Formats: sequence, structure tokens, C-alpha cells
Amino acid sequence: MTPNRPRLSRIGVATAKSILLPLIIASVVSCTVLVSWVYRTEQNRLMNELDHHGRTLVTALEQSLWLFDDPLTKQHIDDAIEFNFITFVRLVDNFGDNYQSGNLDSKSIFTQEYIIEHDFRGETIALGTLQLGVDTSQLATDSILLAAFQAIIFFATTMIASLIIYLHLKNNLLSHLDAIAQKLKSSPEFPLGFNITLDRQNAKTDELDELVESIHHMHHQLVTTRATSEQTKGRFQGASKFAELAHYTVDLNSFRLIEADDAFIELIELDPEILHTIDVVNELAPSRLTKQYQDVVPKIVERLLRFETFENVMEFALPSGKAKFVRQLFTPLPTEPDGTRLVDIIALDITEIYEMQNRLLQTQKVQAIGKLTGGVAHDVNNILAIISGNIELSQILNKNEKIDDYLSVALTATQRGAGLTRQLLAFARQQPLSPKAINPSDLVQESKELIRTTIGEHISISAVVDDDTWCCTADETQLQAVILNLVSNARDAMPYGGKLSILVSNVTLDQEFANSEADLEPGDYVCICVSDNGFGMSDDILNKVIDPFFTTKPLGSGTGLGLSMAFGFAKQSNGHLQIKTKLGKGTCIRIYLPRDHSIDIDQSETTSTIPPNFLKGKCILLIEDDNVLREIYAKQLATTGCIVQSASDGPTAITLASSMPRIDLVLSDFILPHAMDGKVACQEILKIHPSASTLLMSGYTGDADLSSPNDGTVGHVLQKPFEFADLLKAINATLTP
Repeated sequence: MTPNRPRLSRIGVATAKSILLPLIIASVVSCTVLVSWVYRTEQNRLMNELDHHGRTLVTALEQSLWLFDDPLTKQHIDDAIEFNFITFVRLVDNFGDNYQSGNLDSKSIFTQEYIIEHDFRGETIALGTLQLGVDTSQLATDSILLAAFQAIIFFATTMIASLIIYLHLKNNLLSHLDAIAQKLKSSPEFPLGFNITLDRQNAKTDELDELVESIHHMHHQLVTTRATSEQTKGRFQGASKFAELAHYTVDLNSFRLIEADDAFIELIELDPEILHTIDVVNELAPSRLTKQYQDVVPKIVERLLRFETFENVMEFALPSGKAKFVRQLFTPLPTEPDGTRLVDIIALDITEIYEMQNRLLQTQKVQAIGKLTGGVAHDVNNILAIISGNIELSQILNKNEKIDDYLSVALTATQRGAGLTRQLLAFARQQPLSPKAINPSDLVQESKELIRTTIGEHISISAVVDDDTWCCTADETQLQAVILNLVSNARDAMPYGGKLSILVSNVTLDQEFANSEADLEPGDYVCICVSDNGFGMSDDILNKVIDPFFTTKPLGSGTGLGLSMAFGFAKQSNGHLQIKTKLGKGTCIRIYLPRDHSIDIDQSETTSTIPPNFLKGKCILLIEDDNVLREIYAKQLATTGCIVQSASDGPTAITLASSMPRIDLVLSDFILPHAMDGKVACQEILKIHPSASTLLMSGYTGDADLSSPNDGTVGHVLQKPFEFADLLKAINATLTP
């Protein structure tokens, strides 16, 4: 085995390098500066000495040259070479002589020239030129040696100081830091008994001790934070499971799923085997999202790459055929050191909420249209009542048969208008109904021939009814009209022939089904199903099919009120209408009506004959706010021989009733002015004439209480516009005990 060797401290080596490198650079720079300074200083000194000797020699040579003493001149030049540091002398006089001593070949010789002149009688006479040279090579050598000596001393001092600093750092700091690092590396993750002890004898408390204390504190915080994180994670997982939240994480670089919980896998019906290999953007999204939301995916990726946190709702088309609306919260995570970009996504299935919102919006839309429809029904019915009343009076007074034919056509037209308003009121759920226990199977069987006549020979009909069909509570006339409307719609959807099926069955709707539909209570119902294999409807048409006056038929071929009336009738009867359709396959419409739990149901109808002159001598109090209509009703009733007193509102009628000796019948419009409706007026009049009977009439009642003013039970309300014969039948039924 290799013996353990002392390991050099990387921090210590780095510290030594950080100290030595600047010092070495400083040494080189300082030595260079020193060499330059010494060299220049010595050079200046040498030049000064050369100049001094040069001037001295010029003075000596001036005398010898003036006296033409060549031996003395030569002696002065030789002495300059021999006794001084001058290495080269040259004298050129103006008489053609040239004196030289020394060698000028060296490149390190510095030369200086002097002009030798002599003053004679005030005139300066040039005698010659003196050139002196000095060798500077030794000067450069001496400067370099001096600088090298200084650098060696400086470097040695630096190395010794660096070694001392390194050893001090290693013994007092780095060894302890290394011990702390080894302790941290050798300890398991978040140990409970974690503790660091430094082997420092007689050491005062310093930054190392504070570092150890900080590490202990940080470890305690990490342990506490991890425990808290585990608890939070557990609570979050429990809350996510309770709230049915799904979670998954996607790599934005590769678009791969990093992780996904079971809730997400179940939500989008994903195969767990391809969980980590499927491309979320290029494979999963096209196979799960509807076309509308596939186009949104690139924009989502762009926002995530900009680190935007946002949420949206997307529609998923699953392999099982189910459609789900999913709300998702996208949270981009910080970029990891290796460049990985992750996004954390929380998903919630809101399909049920979305469908409930759509049903609520549809209900609110129907209610809004219903209020608008019902609001105009009262005035329209009053106008139709005025027209039909005048026509009937004209028929009574007219003796011309030809004119009577025209009046009959006009009366038929008003009846058609009345039928139209009744359809509008049926959609608005404000049509006065006469519900009773009926057997829908019997109604379908009785209407079979009428249905056959309606659909024609090119369509086959199949009517299937259960023998033990429950009875339901509904208005028989309105139900028959609804069935005929549905049959007519089915016929129009099969212009080239097809099959029409009518099925009547008992069903029990559970709470789950009731929750999936609007305004429906669980329980026993009778289901009347009308289906065809015609054109079917698209989703856009299906969303508008129950709107009033919406029709896909050619202009003039339909009013667009058939399904509207059916929907309103079903809801007003505490039932439900359901439409299932597929384009090119056909349509199935189901009407659910609540079961009637009465034990004995009398299905027989009694027809009563109105006795002649039954109103003769009777006293009737008529209350009608429309002046024209009030006059028409009074004239019609007067033809029967009865006494008619009329009033335009409730307070006037009460005042009039207090002055009348007797009243046999109070005939009142339901909606009256002055905050007193017809029912309240009748109740006040009954306090004055308790034996009087009451009969209400109205073109629109809204959500008013239609119970009888006499005994509080639901009374008969005569729907405007009506024929005079219908008025007489209603009065007879009211007066007959």
C-alpha cells in the first residue's frame, strides 16, 4: 500500500502563488528600474568627469598649440590616456596636424568634442578640435551585477516570508479548514448527531470557531427545513389527492416528461410504459388536444421560455372518446447548472364545472328570453282578444252569410295568433297548464293515426310502449302538441324517407344523472323518446336549437318554436328535455315527465252541456283594465241576459261591489293596475259577498300565484284570447257546484 503522505493544501498553494507572483513581478520591475537608474547615474557621473578633464586638457593644449610646441601637445594627449579613465583622444589642429591616442573601435565608447580657441588682441583664433572618448561597457556590467545582487536578496527575502506565511496559514487555518471539509464529506446526509471539534490548544476564540458555530447552526436549520419540507410535501400530496389535482414536470429542452403522478396518467389516459419517452409537444399534445388547442401549444412554449407563470384551460380528446376540460397552472423552474429548463405543471379536471357553467348560461339565456317573451304576451293577447271579440260580436249581429265567411277567416287567423303566443309562453314556462294524471302510452296510441298522417308514407313509424307504463302529471293537450311537434321535426329531417321511433318507458334517474342535467331532481320519471335517422345536427346548431324562432327550415316553413315550446313545457312540468344528435346519423329527443303516484286515477272525461239561458238574471262584476276589451266582454255577456257591472281596476271594483245588492260571479283580469292584481281584488270582494264565485282570465301571469281566491286551491284561469263559447263554458263550470 502507498503510505499516506502529507497532502499539500490547495488553498495554501494558491495563497503562496497569489503572494509570490506579485512579488516576483515587483522584483523584476524594481530590478529593471534599479539597473536603469544605476546605469544613468553612473553615466552622468562619468560624463561630468569626462567634461571636467576635457576642459582642463583644452586649456593645456591651447598654450602648446599657440606656441607650436608639438612635443608638449603630444605629451598632454598621452597623459590624458595614461592617467585618466579616458580611452580615446584625437586632436585635429588648423595647421594640418593630426594627433590621436587610444582605440575608437569599441561600440561602447562615448565621445565628446571640444573647440580649442585662443584670444589674440581681442580676436578669437580657432586652433583645432579635440575629441575625447570613454568606454561605458564596464559601466553597464557593473549596473547589471548590482541589480542582480539586489534582486537575489529581494527574492530570497520574499521566499522566506512566503514560506513563513504559508506555514502559519497551514498550521493555524488551512489544516482546520481541511479537517472541517473532511468531516462534512465523511458525514452521512443530515446526521442527527453531527458535531465538528477543532484540535486547537490554548487558542483564543476567533473566526474559525465562528465558522464552526455557523456550520452547526446551518445544519440545524437544514434538518429542521427538511423535516418541515417532508411534512409539507405529505400535506400537499394529501391535499392534491383530495382536490383531485394532477402533477407532472416537463423538460423544456427535450420536451420529455421528467415525472408524472398517477392522477395525471389517469387523467389523460397515458400508457405508463411510454411515460419518459414520449415528446409532450410533438407527440402527446397532437394525440390528446383538440385541434383548437393544438395551435396554442407553440405560444405556451414561448411564454415558458420567458419564465412566465400562467394558467389556462384546454380541451382534451382522449382515446376512450371522452372529452375533458383541464385547467393547468404552468410554473417554470430556475435554470439548473447544466442548462436544464424544467416546468412544473398542476392540472385539474374541470369538465363537470365547465358543463355546469354551460348549462347555467343556457338556463339564464332561456330565462332572459322567457321574460322578454312573457312580457309582450299580455299585450299581444289583449290585442288578439279585442280582435276576436269584435269578430264574434259581428258574427252575432251580422245576418249576411257572405260577410260571415270573411269574419270566420279572420277569427281563424286570431286563433292561430293565440296559438303562437301560447307556444311562446310554453317556452317561457308561463303557459297556464291544466296538469292531471295521464297515461302517456295511451296518449301515444291514440295519436298514432294522427302521427301517421303527419309524417307521410315515405317514413316508417315504430311505437313501442310498456304495458305497465306509469302515469305522469302533465297537461294532456300540451303534451300531445309537443309530441306532434317533435314528430314534425323528425319528418323534416328525413325528406327522402327514414325511420321514426317513439318509445315510452319507465325510468328512475339517480343523483349522478340529475347532477349532469340542469334543474332536474332524481326520482321516477316517464320517458317519451322520439328518434329518427335523419340529417342530425352539428354542435353549433345543437347549442341554439331551443332558442325561440331559431330554425334550419326554409323561409316560411317553420316558426322556430317547436323545440322551444317542448323545452318550456318539460321544465314547467317539473321534467326535462334531452337532445342527443350526431351529424349524418340522426337525432334522439327524450322528454322526462315526473311520475304521478296517485293510486286511483280517473281517466274518463265528462262533457257537460251548457244549459240555455243559464246566465239570465245573473249579476256579474267584470274587472278589466283595457277599455276596449272591457266593453267587448260586457256586450258579449249582455247577450246572454245577465246583468253586467264593470270596473277598470281593483279599488274601483271593490267600491262598486259594496254598493251592489248581490254578485253571482266576479270575472277579473289577473294583471291589473294600482298594485292590486285580480286575485287580491276578488279576495276583497268575497269579504263583501261571500257567496260569489270567481273566475280569473289573463294573457300572461308570470310567476304569480294562481290559486283560487275562493278556497286557495289552484283555480281555472281562462287564457286570453278566447272565444265567447269558451268563456261561457268556463262560467258554467265555475257556477256549477
